[in-house]
Amino acid sequence: MRHGTLAGFVTGALLSLLLVAGPGTARAQAPAQPGQFDYYLLSLSWSPEYCASPGGARSPDQCTSSRRYGFVLHGLWPQHAAGGYPAACATAGADRVSRPLIDRMLPIMPAPALIRHEWDKHGTCTGLSVDAYFDQATRAYRSIQIPEAYRQPSADLPVAIDQLKAAFLTANPGLNDKDLTVVCKRQYLEEVRVCLSRTLNPQSCGPDVRDQCRGQNVVLRAVRSAQP
Repeated sequence: MRHGTLAGFVTGALLSLLLVAGPGTARAQAPAQPGQFDYYLLSLSWSPEYCASPGGARSPDQCTSSRRYGFVLHGLWPQHAAGGYPAACATAGADRVSRPLIDRMLPIMPAPALIRHEWDKHGTCTGLSVDAYFDQATRAYRSIQIPEAYRQPSADLPVAIDQLKAAFLTANPGLNDKDLTVVCKRQYLEEVRVCLSRTLNPQSCGPDVRDQCRGQNVVLRAVRSAQP
């Protein structure tokens, strides 16, 4: 996207650091029509990993707030069963994200820029209104139980990826190993992703949604008290 001002350029650069491009190695498919998709990919981001990146210093709501964030909602992404995903389905009359809605989402999705981006890129493709989309995303986020050991570790926590997945399956009896993928940044955990039906029931992921880790082990950075 071209930005006509320096401020626009900076905003675009920040978003490129804040946000991953999309689910797995899948590519956005155009033209995209709202409501035409098969299932959702729920992305749970490990906040300490983001806050350790350069972008974290520019995200005070997430990384310098008084709350100690662990897994947060990155997004709820429409997917095609055969692969790929619709993106940026906004039309001229598309809803905008209001400040009250942002405030409502911040406890689980703690960055206003991320909230706006997720609506523009993914929410507009669901066929839902902006309020209904974020209600759906909240229900999806709350439908997944985080295993106790991975909620608030006070020290960096190394774990085998298979062990991490097994803990999620145990905490969520409806899940199986085909519904869950893990994304790493070098040796560190970046995200856990869960595939859900359009009614938010667990389902198998598409062929292009898979683990993105180099080895068999991963480290969860510690959840530390935020800097004032």
